[in-house]
Amino acid sequence: MKIIQQHPHYSKTNNQTTNTDLEVLLEFEEDLRNLILANASKKSYSIGEVIVSQGILSNHTGIILSGLLKVHLEGNNSLLLHHIYPNFNTVINLMNMINKIPAHFSITTLEKSTLLWVPNSKILELADRFTSLKKAMIRSGERNIENLIIIFRDLILNTTEERLLNYLKVKAMIYKNKKISISRSEMALDLNLSISTITRTIKQLDFNKKIIRKSNSIILTD
Repeated sequence: MKIIQQHPHYSKTNNQTTNTDLEVLLEFEEDLRNLILANASKKSYSIGEVIVSQGILSNHTGIILSGLLKVHLEGNNSLLLHHIYPNFNTVINLMNMINKIPAHFSITTLEKSTLLWVPNSKILELADRFTSLKKAMIRSGERNIENLIIIFRDLILNTTEERLLNYLKVKAMIYKNKKISISRSEMALDLNLSISTITRTIKQLDFNKKIIRKSNSIILTD
């Protein structure tokens, strides 16, 4: 089974500790913070890098220090599952600590991002020693499951207009801006819809005054 190259050669490596690193790790006690930093590789990524690939085995756990990531399915069933950013689901639990199984999803950077990567074997060792890390891993796994439930409930119960509007509201919340600049092709991939369906739905939302449609952006009205 192939092991994922978690840190592509074109990503920057910098193991120097910064104040930002320590801020993100403040939920952990000092001894644990020091052990995480001592055993982690710090990597920086540019926009659009796939840092975890669906179907490939990963043997590291990530901790996001800065930036924004999207967790998504690829291929014919492409679908945005959820986002990861500092201080929200900070520990990236790939749900493969015990059973060595390939990742069920991909993770791609939406902004320049910096992560710590810690070998799973070391994470398991530290989780046995520190309850705070074990709880963080459990929370991360629970959020993965909760997000899947929300996404599939959205698929089953909501109309295309409702799905696209909810998608735009999430983006506005994350970016803290009601003016959203996302390509039609990216929306189509994230929602597993055709570009023509996205275009038609945007027009309908604009007609219903849910959004204001601009040439290169969309503005939420509420």
